[in-house]
Amino acid sequence: MQKPYSEDLREKVLKVFDAGEMTIIKKVCETFNIDEKTLYWWRKRKEETGSVKPASGYQKGHGYKTKDLDSFNQLYFAIL
Repeated sequence: MQKPYSEDLREKVLKVFDAGEMTIIKKVCETFNIDEKTLYWWRKRKEETGSVKPASGYQKGHGYKTKDLDSFNQLYFAIL
């Protein structure tokens, strides 16, 4: 998974778009070399949260953690 775009870039892109300097989404995306869907997500995030900060704290991968070790050991050794 690639690194999220910087908050600074996100702010610049939205500032240019919101100021009306470039009103065509495709042109803005080509200029800043981002995908159109990315711009839509940034605008949506700005509307909903008031910020364009990248999401953080979400789980990366699966958390395989055995909570009941005794039961696991019983099952494991019963199979062997």
